[in-house]
Amino acid sequence: RRTGVTSISMNNYKGLPNDKYSTGLWNSLYIGINRANTLLENIDKVADLTPERKKIMLGEAKFLRAYYLFMATSWWGDVPLRTKSVKTPSDTDIAFTPSKDVYDFVITEMTEAEGLLSKQTPLTIVPYQSGRVTNTIVQGILARVCLYAAGNPINDTKRYAEARSWADKVIKSGIHKLNPDYANVYVQMSFGTYDPTNKESMWEAEFHADASNVVLREGMDANDMIAPQINAATLVGKTLTSVMPTAVLYRSYPSYYN
Repeated sequence: RRTGVTSISMNNYKGLPNDKYSTGLWNSLYIGINRANTLLENIDKVADLTPERKKIMLGEAKFLRAYYLFMATSWWGDVPLRTKSVKTPSDTDIAFTPSKDVYDFVITEMTEAEGLLSKQTPLTIVPYQSGRVTNTIVQGILARVCLYAAGNPINDTKRYAEARSWADKVIKSGIHKLNPDYANVYVQMSFGTYDPTNKESMWEAEFHADASNVVLREGMDANDMIAPQINAATLVGKTLTSVMPTAVLYRSYPSYYN
């Protein structure tokens, strides 16, 4: 095993247990889970919430907590199934839950969230915001989660039919459809524009990019990430040339370190 390497990016198909991107993802997911738990534990203390607004907040929080758990188990397998907020350091010391049970929990929670968000669709959010959780987004993600649960290594094959059912709900909603011009998907992404007409991009992590403010300097266009690297002679092209693989793609390559 090679030594002296403190941080190797999995973006380049090289990874170690102390990779800062791997540990950073883990920390971010469980911070999100903890925030959702905190909201769910305290929402009844908010006196001025209308019943409908409370339903939406519950649906959004339940979905996000389940989504973060889905991300964690799809990357690491057995993970802590945390359903209570962390109040003391000892609260973080809980056993890992088998991945199959995590998937079952995620699907149950997302199904409940879909019902709570029955009146929150992209058509009811003005102005349109693709970062907000709506009922069709939950349906679409549920289709994905069910496919993961049905395949290797969980092999809960009954989930295939459930995946089809959830995907069919998205199609029949008539709210989302593919952009007729495939190239335009990337053009719009690079310009950072919404697609309220075609709605191919159902759910996005929204960032505010402001080059003059280091605090708000977030966000990255598609061309910044995957286009060719800068040519020093001609100054043509300027990108990070990074590859962002999924866990499945990453694991399909032989380990860089033996």
